[in-house]
Amino acid sequence: MKLKKQSLRNIKAILWDMDGVLVDSEDMHPILESETAKHFGMDFSPEKVRELYLGVQLENEFNDMIKKSGQSNVTYDQMRKIRDRLLKEYLEKGINSIPHAEEVVSSLSSQYKQALVSSGERFWGENALDKLKLLKYFNVVIFGEDVENHKPYPEPFLKAARVLGLNPSECLVVEDSWNGLQAGKGAGMKVIGYKTSHNQDLDFSLADFVIEDLREIPGILDTKLI
Repeated sequence: MKLKKQSLRNIKAILWDMDGVLVDSEDMHPILESETAKHFGMDFSPEKVRELYLGVQLENEFNDMIKKSGQSNVTYDQMRKIRDRLLKEYLEKGINSIPHAEEVVSSLSSQYKQALVSSGERFWGENALDKLKLLKYFNVVIFGEDVENHKPYPEPFLKAARVLGLNPSECLVVEDSWNGLQAGKGAGMKVIGYKTSHNQDLDFSLADFVIEDLREIPGILDTKLI
């Protein structure tokens, strides 16, 4: 773990990424997006999808696949339609939260405002969070369609802070992707990097603190240092 001692005394809100941080969906996305690409004759394995597009907003991802494959007759809307069908089938089978997610989010809700800031789509994100009994803990939810400039741009986090009525310096971000880390730091916020099985090779140098268990977060906040 890495610690950079900086004051956390003024932190008033926790801004959470969703996929891979709260919802166990990081394996799901590469598989479904690989299957979608395969439907249109594009060769992107789940491993390749994870390597190229972890933390990338879906429209940008599919448009890049189209460009790389030279499939000028395929559109994002066509790919999205197939992906949505596959996603609904997957959700019907059930989805899990990251270990200890509800425990931690619930425990922090009495002291801090909380926001969900995801590049994913609202239609499935709210569904997943509700099924996992997490949605009720968030004062604000920001999804991909709610902003013009997605992560790694800071707009999603800045919008969440604005809706919460807080300054960026009063917000702490929890992220698991390079795009997310960039967005959080670009917004002028403190950032916790969550290291887990799907991002072992990620460069966490932008993070103020790196954890491997969500239960470490309350302790970090209690010390008032990061």
